[in-house]
Amino acid sequence: MRGFDDGGASRSGAGDVCRQKMDAVSVEVASGAVVVLGGSGVGVSGEDLGVAQGDAGVEGVGNRGVVVCPSPTRHLHQPEIAAVGASVDTPGHIVRTCRRDEVDRAVTEDQTGGLTRLVLDRGGRIAGATIVGPRAGETLTELTLAIRQGPVRRRVVERRHRRGPGRLAAAAGAMARRARLSRCAAPPPGPACDLRARIGSGRHRPPPRDEKVSGRVACWNGPVIDDGLPLLRPKDYSGPSLFEPANLLREARRQKNLPTTGVPRVGLLDPDGDIVRFLATSGNGRRHPGWACYHTDMWTTDLDGLEVGVVGMAVGGPFAVLVAEQLAASGAELVLSIASAGQVAPLPHTPCFVLIERALRDEGTSVHYLPPGRWSRLDSRLGERLTEAFTELPEPVLAGASWTTDAPYRETADAIAGARGDGVVCVEMEAAALYAYATARERPVVCLAHVTNTMATEGADFEKGPANGVHTALAVARAAAVALR
Repeated sequence: MRGFDDGGASRSGAGDVCRQKMDAVSVEVASGAVVVLGGSGVGVSGEDLGVAQGDAGVEGVGNRGVVVCPSPTRHLHQPEIAAVGASVDTPGHIVRTCRRDEVDRAVTEDQTGGLTRLVLDRGGRIAGATIVGPRAGETLTELTLAIRQGPVRRRVVERRHRRGPGRLAAAAGAMARRARLSRCAAPPPGPACDLRARIGSGRHRPPPRDEKVSGRVACWNGPVIDDGLPLLRPKDYSGPSLFEPANLLREARRQKNLPTTGVPRVGLLDPDGDIVRFLATSGNGRRHPGWACYHTDMWTTDLDGLEVGVVGMAVGGPFAVLVAEQLAASGAELVLSIASAGQVAPLPHTPCFVLIERALRDEGTSVHYLPPGRWSRLDSRLGERLTEAFTELPEPVLAGASWTTDAPYRETADAIAGARGDGVVCVEMEAAALYAYATARERPVVCLAHVTNTMATEGADFEKGPANGVHTALAVARAAAVALR
C-alpha cells in the first residue's frame, strides 16, 4: 500500500477507474482517503478538477486526475467515484473488478452504473480500492479503515450493515470471504460473478468465528468458488518446499539399508505397468539395487546401448510427479512418460502414439507448481529436437493436445465434447501435472500417449498390439531419448 500518512492527506495514482464517459462526481470519505473526480476514459477532465479544487479546497492533484482531500468532503455530482490506497498498476499486485450490474441491490434500485475494484497484495490483503456508484465515498470509509489497520478487515467482513451505503462494503466482504484466487495477473475464465450466490438473497452472512480470511478478494469476474476448496487458495510458487524428495530418499536408504547408487540418465514412467512386467518376467531387465522410492520398484534395461530405468504403476498426476521428482533427485536427467490414452477426436490410425505438445489442466497437481491456467506445455526446445525423431518406427507418432483428468469415470459426453472443441485428440491422467512440474523445476520431461481405446464404448478396445505394446513403446522411448541426448 502506498500514500498513507497518519498526520495528513494521502496521495495515490489510482488512474483509470472505468472505461466509459462520466460526468463530474462527488464523494464523501474518511480523512486521508483519496478522491477521484469524474472525466472521460482515463482520469478526470481539467475542468472538473478545477471545479473540485475550487469547491472543496483540496490540497492538490495527483497523477492522472487524483484529488487529495485532507478531510471529509462532499460534492453533489453523480456518479461518485472514490479511491484509496495502492493503484491498479502497482507491481506485484492483483486487480479484481465487480460491476454494479452484477449486484442484486443495485439491480433492484435500478442503479447499475459503476463498479468496485480492489487491488490485492501477494497475501490477498486489500491494498487499494476504487468504487464507482452511489454513496461511493461513504462506502470507501470502511475499506480505508481495513487497509490502514489490517486486522480490521475481518471485522469489515463480519459486520452487519443496517444502512444502505454500507451494504456495498458488506457485499465486498462477503465476496472476500468466499472467493479464492491464484496469484496471476489475469482473472480465471468464466462467467461474471453472481453476487446472489455469494451473499444469499441479499443478506450478508458472516463467516464462522474461527475462519481466517487471508488470501481472499472482495470481487472478481470469475465463477463462484466455494470457500472450502483449498486447491484454489493463493500459493507461494517461489517458496521452497520443506519436504524435499532428496530427504525422503535419504531416509528410505537408511531404513532399507540401500546403497547410494545412481539411476540411469533416462527414466521412463510406465503407468500401465506392462513394460515393467515384461522386464521382470522375460529376463530383459534387472531390478535397480539403489532405487529408494517407498512406493515403486525400478527395472533397468539396455535399449541398443542406451540404459533406461523404468518405473511402473505411477498412475495419475500426483503419483507421476512424485516419482519424477524422485528420479531427478536420484540423478535422472530426462523423464519420459508413455501412458495409455482414450481417443477423443478422430485419428488416422489406432493404436498410435501422440507426442503431447500441450495438456488441458483438468487435474489438481499442476496448480501446486504453476498458477492456474488452461494448458501445461512441452518445452518448445524439446519439441523442436523431437520433430524428426519418430519417422522410422513401426507405429505412427503424431503431435497433438491431450486432456489430463483426475477422474476417468467422469469423462462425460459434455466434457469430451468440450475437450474436442479445444483441439484435444486424447485423454490421459499424467501429462498436465508432469509438464507443470517440468516448467516449474526446469526439468526435461516428455509425455507420450499410446492411444488404444475409445473409453470402452466399442468392442475390442484397449488393444495395444503384440506383447501389450511393450516393444513399440520401448522403441518410441529409445527414439525420444536418442534425439534428446
